[in-house]
Amino acid sequence: MYWDLGSVQRQRDFISVCMTTVKLKYRYTREGSTRRNNNAFYFDVKDQRIRSCKKFFKNILCINDCSIRTVLTKRDLNHPQFVQEDLRAKHRNHIKLDEEIKQSRVNSIEIGQRTVTGHF
Repeated sequence: MYWDLGSVQRQRDFISVCMTTVKLKYRYTREGSTRRNNNAFYFDVKDQRIRSCKKFFKNILCINDCSIRTVLTKRDLNHPQFVQEDLRAKHRNHIKLDEEIKQSRVNSIEIGQRTVTGHF
């Protein structure tokens, strides 16, 4: 079901819904520590929410730690079930080649193909 979602955004939303942050009663922290909160992983099976370990969660979905870290960094703090939109290739300043350069490349490829086949 996870892989049938089709888009990276929907897959990240799925992972986010299956994770919850665990609030510990007390945690020993060292000064300068970069440790983050713990997370619990769940699957919804027959209208029941069943907790699993991280390794099982990753193996069932065939994902790695990078997918989970991405969801954690792009999660909305006020609404943890929503993940920031994937912004790859969404900018407007794409590099555009001049038509003359494109045509010279096409001509060069055609000449190369004629040379290989022996037709001039």
